[in-house]
Amino acid sequence: MGPTVFLFVLASTATAVFAMTAYLLILSAAAIAFRGRARTSGPAVRRFAILIPAHNEEALIGRLLENLAQLDYPKDAVDVFVVADNSVDNTALLARSYGVNVYDRRARNLQGKGHALRWLLSQLSSEGKRYDTYVVLDADSVVAANFLRRMDSGHESGSQVIQAYYSVLNPSDSSLSALRYIALAAVHYLRPLGRSALGLSCGLKGNGMSFEAAILNRFDWHWFTLTEDVEFHLALVEAGIRVDFAADTWVRADMPITLAQARSQNDR
Repeated sequence: MGPTVFLFVLASTATAVFAMTAYLLILSAAAIAFRGRARTSGPAVRRFAILIPAHNEEALIGRLLENLAQLDYPKDAVDVFVVADNSVDNTALLARSYGVNVYDRRARNLQGKGHALRWLLSQLSSEGKRYDTYVVLDADSVVAANFLRRMDSGHESGSQVIQAYYSVLNPSDSSLSALRYIALAAVHYLRPLGRSALGLSCGLKGNGMSFEAAILNRFDWHWFTLTEDVEFHLALVEAGIRVDFAADTWVRADMPITLAQARSQNDR
């Protein structure tokens, strides 16, 4: 590599780093200065379907279902659907014991969250089940008591897609989970809050997402890779649809506390 080429590569790299740093600084400044409009928690308006893809989640699915039973929202306006996706443990049996709707899916050649959600939505449609709003939660999560109230008011105020603050449930368990807590605070809170302040779409994080029925009817679920939430968000942005950020409610999930657990989670 000649000196001219080297200098060009060095200058290009420095420019890219400067641009990214400036972008993050602008988002941080906007987030700090942002004072979002207050959301009111008026009477519940919408009927919600909560969709939970679960692969071998017998250890944690009960915790989420107990958590959902405590939500501050009329019980008759919420239906919970668990899809036990190619599970070989007692996920389906345990979920049924909580009185929720459970679907047992077997398709070894089409595994993964995206395939499970697409299949579940197809099942609900074929059964004539219709809802105003659909929420997607991971089976290892819990949500704030005001979660559905906040989604209800947000959609009634005009939001078509809403992402809750996605954080860590067990930050004190290890240095690794603490590090993830810090990282997600930056990526899942500060950054989307800054984007909101600038009138931009905040992005989808794969958990704690709420969709108007019309959105899923229009887009269905066509994303099945490890970056499915990013792909879905890009499709929404291309269509001129913004994802709004609900900073005043949250979904929290367990994070790995060892490198071995992190590798296992990434494999799943």
